[in-house]
This record gives sequence, C-alpha cells and structure tokens, in this order.
Amino acid sequence: MKGTATITILGPDPFAPGQDVEVYFNLHKKLFSVRSRKTRKVLFHTDSVELSDVTFKVSEAGRQRVLKEKRKNVHAYVRGTLVASGIGWQRNDGSGVRAYYNPYKTETFITDFGPIHETTRAVLDIDYPLIDEHDRRAGYKTVPRMFVPRDEVA
Repeated sequence: MKGTATITILGPDPFAPGQDVEVYFNLHKKLFSVRSRKTRKVLFHTDSVELSDVTFKVSEAGRQRVLKEKRKNVHAYVRGTLVASGIGWQRNDGSGVRAYYNPYKTETFITDFGPIHETTRAVLDIDYPLIDEHDRRAGYKTVPRMFVPRDEVA
C-alpha cells in the first residue's frame, strides 16, 4: 500500500516500560535520547519521557571540558526506570517543581529549592516556552524541561 511503512523490531521492545535507561537532551535532534543503561546504546528519541526511581548524574570532567571549550557535550543525564515516552505534557498536574541543569551556571541538577540528586519520578519534555538569556543567544527557541514531585524537594 502506497505511503505505508512497516517497522520491524528485532529483539526486546525498545519502548517497553521497566527498562533501566539514561536520558539526555540531544542538541542535534532537539529531542531526548533514551539509551539503555546496560548496553549504553540509544534505544529511541522522544519529545517527552517519564521515569521512576530517578538519579541525576553529571560528569565533572565533562562539565570542565564544556567550560574550557565553550562547547556542549553529553556529560549529564537522568537515570531511571522507563515508565512511558511520547506522553506529552498533559501528564503534568501542576504538582511538580522544575528541575534543570546548565553547565555554565550549576555543578549539578537543581530546582528552585536547591540541588537535586534523586527523586521517585521525573517527567522530561522539550516544548518549554521560557528560555534563559544564554539559550536565547545560542539560538534555541525551546529547551528541555523536567519536573519532579514538589513534596520531594520542598
């Protein structure tokens, strides 16, 4: 049939919930890359993803390289168990707190309440209309956003 594509998945379903994954924002694709924690291979790209049992990781050596070269590289990611992907921001019920990481401003992921290193749940989404001056100068119209439960950081 014209205009129809078939996708064949060999091996385990890359979208299957319950997988241990690491998620980072892919600057080239303007999407989140979701990679297997076990194989370190990218499973898929998505505009939104929900994780449980989350830890936030920043490589200090990678951060220092960014500061020295003034060029971003993959050195920070969110690690957790895949709950859902491509869910859109309709999952936000207003109870979350924004968390973010900017190697030029912070050494770790932070919220308005201070640094965050782990949480029970995180929702990551890329369509965020509020961007800071650094991102604006870099030409970004949208930036990644992430929300975590308010009661875990307040």
